[in-house]
Amino acid sequence: GSSTSFAIKRKDELERVAKSNR
Repeated sequence: GSSTSFAIKRKDELERVAKSNR
């Protein structure tokens, strides 16, 4: 439920940051 959504959102954010950092 909420936990899964939060985890996915966090993962997406981390990936976006990594891409931006590259």
